[in-house]
Amino acid sequence: MNLESNSVTPMRICRASVSENPSRIQINVINREGPVTSIYDIGCAVGCLIAFVFGHRIGRKRMIMAGGTIMIIGTIILGSSYSTAQFLVGRIVTGLGNGINSSTVPTYQSGM
Repeated sequence: MNLESNSVTPMRICRASVSENPSRIQINVINREGPVTSIYDIGCAVGCLIAFVFGHRIGRKRMIMAGGTIMIIGTIILGSSYSTAQFLVGRIVTGLGNGINSSTVPTYQSGM
């Protein structure tokens, strides 16, 4: 006789199963916190590359405004997310904006 139960939280899925031997309980945890956290850094890296390619052509002030606008859009997506996939998209978009601003603002300040 196998009894299985699933416990689902937004960031973690726990699956516990009890076999015929009650002293032997296996718990498998699928952790989503790492990918959800690191996807923001991937967005930041891509945002830095975008700023590197387009920053000189567009200008630093416009890149800072674009980065801020992208971060606002990402924050709206994060605030209205109902699923993990939508939350991941919001993290990527917010990371893009942060990457653009993180690579553009110090250069803009040093030129003042």
